[in-house]
Amino acid sequence: MNSYSERKIFDPNDVRLFRVAEKLVGKIDKRAFDDELRCHEITRAVGQILKLPHQDGQYLFAAHSWLWIRPIEPNQTAVGKYPRILDVYAVGSLPQVQLLDTLVLLQRVGIVYKPGEERTDIKQHIVDELVRQMQSNRTRGSRCRACGCLTFGSICAKCKGEK
Repeated sequence: MNSYSERKIFDPNDVRLFRVAEKLVGKIDKRAFDDELRCHEITRAVGQILKLPHQDGQYLFAAHSWLWIRPIEPNQTAVGKYPRILDVYAVGSLPQVQLLDTLVLLQRVGIVYKPGEERTDIKQHIVDELVRQMQSNRTRGSRCRACGCLTFGSICAKCKGEK
């Protein structure tokens, strides 16, 4: 069944991006990352594949990152003018991937989703590995010869060695 939001609020392209993001996130083998997997890296990996801009900031009191469906204008301040949010690692919510309309839910941006400064602690090797997993047709990882962890691609996400 198509919900009211899918039929009336969201553009078909927004829904398409949401469905693709769900599939991409579903391909992640979290075992390959121990406890290192964070929203910041997942957001960047999905954004890189879908060519969507990311935003670092806060979700309530938690450091968080999400995607904008279209680029945000510099110094955006009018709450109702924000683009829609594609949150690929929603905080304390299911489903994990969510599409949010900021025109309908004005309080989401600025109060719940609060844009902030660009993070400087991004683990690029994890972003790269996530992109490899998401673009892979394989459904299972393999073991790294150097450290034994489960990994995809040719570089181990844990020790960064050749597998």
